[in-house]
Amino acid sequence: MGWLTWCLILKLMLLVLTTARADDSESEPCELEVWASGKGKWSVGRPGQVFCACIDRNSSEVHRLSLYQGGTKLNTTIVNNTVQYTKESATECVQNEYECKWNTLVRGSVIVTAIAALNVTDFACRFDVSDKLNCSFSRSQIEQLNENGVRYQLQLPATSYEPSGSTSQCTTADRRVNCILELRMGHASKMSSQIFNLTRYSNNAGKQTQLIELPFDSMFVPKCRPSEADKITKDNQTCLRWYYPGDMLERSSSLEWVVELKPRLAQIKPPPLILTSGEQPDLNSLTFCFPHPEQGHQVFDVRLRCHIKGNNTIWSENYPEFEITTNDTLPARPPQFVPNGFTYDEDKNELTVFWLPLDEIEYNGPNLKYDVRWKGQEASRTYTRSAIFTNWDDSQPANVTMRSRNIKGASVNSTWLWVPALSNVAKRRATHLRYIPEENSTTISWKKPEDTDLLSGYLIYWCNASRTLGQLCDDRVSIKNISLDDKEQQEYRFDTSMPLQDIALEPIYHDHVSGGMSVRLEAVEKKENYSFNLRIVEGICALLVLGVIVMSAKKLRKMNDIKVEMPEMGPIFTSEPKSDSKPSPLWGVPIINYPYYNPKTTILNLDLVTFTDKGQESEPEEKEMEESFTGDVAQPKPESSAYVCMDNAIGKNGDIRPPSNGYVMAPPPQIDVNINGYVVASPPRLIPNNEGYINPPPPRLNPDINGYVTAPQPRSVPNNNGYVDSPPPRLIPNSDGYINPPPPHS
Repeated sequence: MGWLTWCLILKLMLLVLTTARADDSESEPCELEVWASGKGKWSVGRPGQVFCACIDRNSSEVHRLSLYQGGTKLNTTIVNNTVQYTKESATECVQNEYECKWNTLVRGSVIVTAIAALNVTDFACRFDVSDKLNCSFSRSQIEQLNENGVRYQLQLPATSYEPSGSTSQCTTADRRVNCILELRMGHASKMSSQIFNLTRYSNNAGKQTQLIELPFDSMFVPKCRPSEADKITKDNQTCLRWYYPGDMLERSSSLEWVVELKPRLAQIKPPPLILTSGEQPDLNSLTFCFPHPEQGHQVFDVRLRCHIKGNNTIWSENYPEFEITTNDTLPARPPQFVPNGFTYDEDKNELTVFWLPLDEIEYNGPNLKYDVRWKGQEASRTYTRSAIFTNWDDSQPANVTMRSRNIKGASVNSTWLWVPALSNVAKRRATHLRYIPEENSTTISWKKPEDTDLLSGYLIYWCNASRTLGQLCDDRVSIKNISLDDKEQQEYRFDTSMPLQDIALEPIYHDHVSGGMSVRLEAVEKKENYSFNLRIVEGICALLVLGVIVMSAKKLRKMNDIKVEMPEMGPIFTSEPKSDSKPSPLWGVPIINYPYYNPKTTILNLDLVTFTDKGQESEPEEKEMEESFTGDVAQPKPESSAYVCMDNAIGKNGDIRPPSNGYVMAPPPQIDVNINGYVVASPPRLIPNNEGYINPPPPRLNPDINGYVTAPQPRSVPNNNGYVDSPPPRLIPNSDGYINPPPPHS
C-alpha cells in the first residue's frame, strides 16, 4: 500500500472527527435544577447535601453535569440520574454558594447558610429572691454576626410545686441573654433539680428547642447579711451568728466557707482557711466560727464568703471586711547568740555579748525585751542586739543565758553562750585590727593571734555604727558576717565602700575555744578625697564652738571690769588751822561729818564744822544758817583740804573700804550753792536701808551727770525790767582743787 493510500485514510478520519464535534456543539444542554437539603439552611455540625440534575432526568446527559464550590470541583455521586454532593459536618460560616456545570458551562447555583444549632452550655440560674429565678446564658458568635431577628423563650414546665408552670420572654444585652421566671409558690428551697425548656426563634433557622436540667444547689445563693449577724470573739476564735437565716438554715450542713485573713504585717504569710458547715445551736440561728492564726498580738483583716459544696455552685457576696486581733502569747522562742559572739574589754573589765533578735512576727505580745543573765544577775546594759556585763571575772569560764520576754512572760526555752576563762585565751585573739574605707572599696587588715596551733580561719562581722555612747552596732540594722577559711590570711577587701561601720574579727579554732571578737579600736585611716567633706563639716563645727567660747570670755571679762567709782573726798578737820597754811577758799562754810561711815557704829551723828577766814566776819545770813544746824562746830586746820570725805570709807589709794556690815556706804554730800548764793551742806543722796539696798535720793535733790547732788534750781522771779534772771552758776573746782566763791549778786 503506497503513500497515497495512507494520505487518503487520514483525510477521511479527520473528516469524521470534525463532523462529530460539529454535532456536539450544535446539541442543546438540558434544563438544570440545583437545590440543597434543609432549604439551604444547615445546622452547624450536622450533615448537608447539594443536588444537580436535568429536569427530565435524561440519563444520557447526567454524565455531563458536575458541582463546584469556590472554583473547586467537588466529589459527587450519581443517584437516580442526579448528581449529589454530601458535606458530613457543616461549619459556621456566613454563606456558601454551590455551582452546577453542564460540561464547562455554569447552568445553575444554590446558596447554603450554616446556622449554629441551639446548644447552650453556660446556662445558669440563681434565686436572688425566693419567688424569682434569674437565668442567663451567652449567645453564639455566628448568631451575633448574622442574625438580627432572633428571640428566646424560657419555660418552666408544670410540676407539683408549680402546677401552672412559668414562661419568660428573654431579653438580650450585648452577648448575654437574660430571663426572669416568676415562681408563684415560692418553692425554691424544696426543689432538688429543675428542667427548663429553652426555645429560640430565628428567621433563618426557625424554631429550635433545648432541654436543660439544673440542680437546685447550683441555683441557691447564700445570704450572709451583716445586718443580721452578731460577731463574737472568744477563746482565740471569732464567731458570726445569724438569726432566722431562712434557706441557709436548711442547707447549713452543705455550706462551705472560705475565710481570707490578710495580715497587717507583710512578713506574715496569709493562712488559707476553708471550713465546712456551721453550727446550729438552735432552730432559729446559724453560727459559723473560725480560729485565729497562731501569731500572737497581730491584726488581720478578714473577708469571708460561702457556697454550697460542689462544682458550679454560686458563691455568696463577700461579707463586709472587718479586723481581728489575736491574743497575746509568750514569745515564740529565745534569740540566738552569734557564734562565739562576745568581746572582752580588759581596760574596763566589760564583756559584751551579741545575738540575733526575734522577728516582729515572733513577738506575740507588746513590750518585748531580752533577759540576759550571768550567774543569775542581769546585764548592766541591754540593747536590742547586744548586752554589756561589768566587773566580769575573766579567770573563770561562764555561761550567759538569755530568754525573750513580753507582757505575758518569758519564752519557754532559753539559749546560752559559753565564755571561756578569758585570761587563759588572750593569745587566741587577733590584734591590730585596721579598717580603711575608700571611695569604691573597703579594706580590713589584722595581725593573727599568737596561738595558731588549732587555728582554722576567721569570722568577720560588720554592722552600722551606733550613735549611743558605749554601744556597738546600731540596733536597727542586723549584724552581717563572712567566713574566711585561710588561717594565713591577714587582709580582706570588700568591693564596696562601707563608711561608718563597726568591724569585729574573731579567730576560729578547731576546739571551738576562742578569745572572742577583736573590735576595731584604732583610728580609721581615710584618703583625703574621701574625708574632705567630713573634715569641712568638722572644721565649721569647731569654728562655731570657738566663736562661742571667745564671746563668752569677752562677756565675762566685761562683767569683771564693773567698778563702783566714788568722788574724791578730803579728810574731816578736827583742829585749828596752822598760821602758815594757806587759807581755805571755803572758810566759814559748815561741813557735815557723817559718822555712820564709821564701821564701828551705825548711829547717825551730825557734826558741823565751820571754816572762817581771819579778818572777815560772817554776814547775818551765815549766822542764821549756822543756827539752823545742830551738832558740834569745830574749826578745821588751814592745812587740811577743804573737801568733805567719808570717814573710814576711803583709803589712801582711793580704794573703797566697806564697813563691818558688808555694805558700801554712800559718799558724803557735795557742796552746792543754795538759792541765796551760799554754799550749804546737803544730806547724803544715797543711804542704804536695813535690807542692804540703797534708797533713792530725796525728791528735792537732783543728781547731775557726774553723780553729784546739786541744789534745786531757784524759782525764777522777774526783775524790775520784766526779765527773769538766770540762776547762779555751779561751783567748779579750780586747777588747785579749790572751789572759787560765787560772784556777788547783782
